[in-house]
Formats: sequence, structure tokens, C-alpha cells
Amino acid sequence: MIDSNTLKEQIELVDKYISFYEQDFMGAEKYLKRYWEKSDYIHLLLGPTMYKEYPNFVINANAASIDYNMTQLLDNNKFVSDYCAAVHNYTATADLDAETEKQIECLLLDFIEVDSLIANTSKAKDDICINGIDIQIKEGMKIMRALRKVSEALGLDMEEFESFRREHAKVLSTKTLRGTLCLSALPMDYLTLSDNNSNWISCYSWRKNGLYHASTLAYISAPNTIVAYLKDEKKNYDWDGEGDWNSKMWRQLIYIDPDFIIPGRAYPYDSEQLTEKVVTCLNELLNNNNINVPYTKIETDIIESTADRSVTKVTNECPVSLIISNSNGYNDFYGKLIYWINAQQQYSRYENIIFDGIVHCLKCGDVINPGEVGKNVDGVTLRVCTKCRAPKLCPYCGGVINPSEFTIADEEGQEYHVDCWQEKEVAEGWLEDGDE
Repeated sequence: MIDSNTLKEQIELVDKYISFYEQDFMGAEKYLKRYWEKSDYIHLLLGPTMYKEYPNFVINANAASIDYNMTQLLDNNKFVSDYCAAVHNYTATADLDAETEKQIECLLLDFIEVDSLIANTSKAKDDICINGIDIQIKEGMKIMRALRKVSEALGLDMEEFESFRREHAKVLSTKTLRGTLCLSALPMDYLTLSDNNSNWISCYSWRKNGLYHASTLAYISAPNTIVAYLKDEKKNYDWDGEGDWNSKMWRQLIYIDPDFIIPGRAYPYDSEQLTEKVVTCLNELLNNNNINVPYTKIETDIIESTADRSVTKVTNECPVSLIISNSNGYNDFYGKLIYWINAQQQYSRYENIIFDGIVHCLKCGDVINPGEVGKNVDGVTLRVCTKCRAPKLCPYCGGVINPSEFTIADEEGQEYHVDCWQEKEVAEGWLEDGDE
């Protein structure tokens, strides 16, 4: 049973949050009482407040984790690919002898090597000239300062450089992580999965009209999925003065039942240590309830089985393979997956995991089909059903009735423009011209 104070708080906050973005919201009290559903297992873990937190949390990332995140940044960043192409083009076309060409190319490309970016300082000392611009590289110079000078000389897009610099800073910030670790099944934590004051977003952002932000509604009704996150202890996320909630510096959706613990992709960076700490906390919560599940860690590869990524197949050498359904959410399962299984259970060859839940229309409550959730029509991500999304038309003139417009309804509930209703009355002989 959800604590009454918790429910009251969530109703008030969700009302403010959703109404800020969606006119004619049915109201949080009706929406949450109908669709906020969690399994008995989640209720047991998190208790009546549906929330646990661990203040003054500090964790030092291991070298492998930082190396992985920095490698991911290099592999998926446009600035990096443009920089490499510009360096190769410059050295190939500049009037340099072979030895100098090789020396300069090695110097410039070293700035975007994983080890250099993690060390964050230049190992080299040199004076070079690029396109007539003299650049002095000092040993120990901050890597971004050196990279900025070279990028400007190469004529690269400096906005893209700034984006890369910010992403680089995020990875470095994972060396030591501080905050309050939270485990939550609260609606506000699903809605703000990617809205925060910590300078990162994803496609789940309501504030930026992210392509899949309506998918956050699917986790409110997901029976076995919670969100783990690091809360900023100094400031909350404020949405334009309308309200505020915990600001997430890092977050990860976690599926848990008596047989499996399956973490989704973490944002804005992966941290194996944080994920393992979350699993440790979950085990402690179970032990506090006299439940001992022998979860065993598994590392394996993922094979995507559908083009739209709504279903993911996970194969491994264990007796069980997973089929993960996330049809209403954005499916972030790819590459490698670390998860935990109950080693004492007997499994079928394939086990189906429903990671998300159902998305209900914010106006009428009807189910929005998975094929519609996350689609973008005229710049608006769908969070209402097709019926409610259709414009309301005046039966008399056929024109659109604006949501904020006053109307008059007949006995059958059909709404008319006020002027059209009055004209209809005159035309049908109910009133004479000039009557009111």
C-alpha cells in the first residue's frame, strides 16, 4: 500500500508537471490512481514511500570504466571524426618533408587518444605552425586548451568542439562520483528521467520535447521497473518556476523480480561500479525483509531482433536467454549486457522480460498503441491518443474549436462556437434576430 502522504505529494507534483506541457490533462489524481502500478516485489523492496535513498554517497570509478566511457565518446562523436580528417588532410597537403609530416600528425592525433584525454594534459612540447598560425604546445598543457588552438587553426566547427569538450568533462567527472543514491518507483522520477540541472538530456526529455519523452509514461505502469539515480545534494530541478524535483546527475532504469535484475543503459555515462552498488543495495533491501535471493552476475552479448529495437534478444552460454520487450520505451539495449539471475531457478530456454508498461492517453486514459508512442507529428511527441489528438470541430461551421475557446454544448454534448450556436438558433427559428 502506497503511503497517503507520498500519494498526495506525487499527485500535486505530477499535476503541475504534466499540466505545464499538456493542456486538458485528465488530472494526476485520476491518472495515478488508475495507472501507477508496481508489483508486490517492488512494494516489498521500497516500502510504502516507493523510495529509498543513501546520502553522502561517494564512489571512485575504476580505470576500465573511465576508459570504456572515453572510448565510447571517441567512437560516437562527429567532432572527433572531423578532426582526424582535417589533420590527415593538412599533413597530406602541407609542404612538409616526410619526417616532419609524421611528427606533426602523431602530435596532433595524440590529443584525441584515450590515455591523453583521461590524463587531460599534453605529454608533448613543441612549436608548430598550421595554416600560418603559430601554436605553442607546452608539456602539461590542458588537453582541451591545446585541442582548441589546433582546431581553430584547422578551421573546424568550434560549436562542435564545445560540445565535445562538455562531453569530455562529463566523462572526467565520473572519476569520483558524489551525491545521494536513490532507488525509486515514484511517478516524478519516471517523468524526469532526462530533465535535470546537471547539463545532460536524452530523447526522454519533456523540457526539450524529446522524441520519446511520452515513453516515460510507460514506466509509471511498468510493474517491475524502477529508476536508480544519483541526486544532486545541492540543487533541485526547477521547471520554469512551476515546481521542482530531484535533479539527476546519473540514472539507470532497473528491472527486478525474484528471478532477474536487468539494468538498462545508464545516462549520461556508464558506471559499472554504480550499477553494482545499486544491485548491492537491492540485495540489502531484500535481506532486510528476510529474503535471500542468490543473484548471480552474467555478462553477455546482445543481438537485436527487430529493426525498431522494441524487442531485444540476449544470448549467452547460460541455460537461459532473454527476450526483452521495451516496445513503448526507447530500447537502449545493445552491445554488452550485465545482468543478474537467480541461480537456484530452473529456466526455460527463453525468458520474456517486459521492461516497460502501457502508455495511457493523458486526456482520456485510452491505451496508446506502441506504434504511436514516440512518433513525432508536426513537432509534437504523441502523449495523447488518436481520438483526442484529432481537432475538435464545430458541427455548424466545420471550423476548429481552440482548446481555450468558450463553447456551448447541445443536449447530445456536441460543442459549438458561441457565435455559431447563436446563428443556429436564429436559423432554426429558436430566436429572432436581435433576441438574446
